[in-house]
Amino acid sequence: LDLDDNAATGGPSAVDEYGFGVANIGVDYYVSLRDDRHGHAQMLDYATRTWHPMGITISGNSFTLRMLRSDLGESDGVLSLSALVGGQLRLATDAVPNAGHFRVSIP
Repeated sequence: LDLDDNAATGGPSAVDEYGFGVANIGVDYYVSLRDDRHGHAQMLDYATRTWHPMGITISGNSFTLRMLRSDLGESDGVLSLSALVGGQLRLATDAVPNAGHFRVSIP
């Protein structure tokens, strides 16, 4: 997640690191979907290098993550994101979107 829309701040995206393309975002928060065996995903605050558990709901072939904008310090309702996905015990298999990043407006 790139909250300040500045590719020069934050860290590199996983898409860039694994060679799946160029997301052109500066990662402020990184979300890991690795199973912690307690029903949580993990979110890394890139600035402080601190991991935080976050609730995840899995239903069928989909999942839902919920986070408060205020917890992220996000104020303008716009963020950019990209994702790298794969399977259990497998390396990454796909980048989302196929090129670049999504720019999302949050009501």
